[in-house]
Parts: sequence; C-alpha cells; structure tokens
Amino acid sequence: MAYYFSYPYNLDLDHFIAVHIEPNGELEVLYNGPGKYINQFLKDKKRKSYKGIWTTISANHLRELNRNLDKTERLPESSI
Repeated sequence: MAYYFSYPYNLDLDHFIAVHIEPNGELEVLYNGPGKYINQFLKDKKRKSYKGIWTTISANHLRELNRNLDKTERLPESSI
C-alpha cells in the first residue's frame, strides 16, 4: 500500500522525521534528517504544491532518501 506524507512547499526544514506506526504498535522510521534533501528531491521531480503551502512525498521516497543520509545528519534514536 502506498502512503504519502505532507511536506512544506519549497522550504528547507532544519530537520524532518517521518514514522510509520505498524498495526502491532512498532515504529518504522522512514526519514530522520535535514529537510533540504527532501525539498531538493521534490524540486527535481517538479512536484506541484497544494495552494503553495505543502506538497506530498511517498513513504518509499522517504526511505530511499533516508538510506543515503550520513549517520551524523540524523538525530540519535532514543533507547526506550
């Protein structure tokens, strides 16, 4: 199943975290890093915005971008 996340249109957030909550309650971190990579990806794909406010990005694209991040660009995961 494809699902999408909202992202501010044409804005480089300092940091963006996207998670998927599995039916059993487990969290899957899809993206944990600077927003500049998401914004650049959306610009490269020429994604349109909704009223110039936000656009969407798929969970699969977030996973792909997350795989390419350096560990130093991520916020540390909590050891809960």
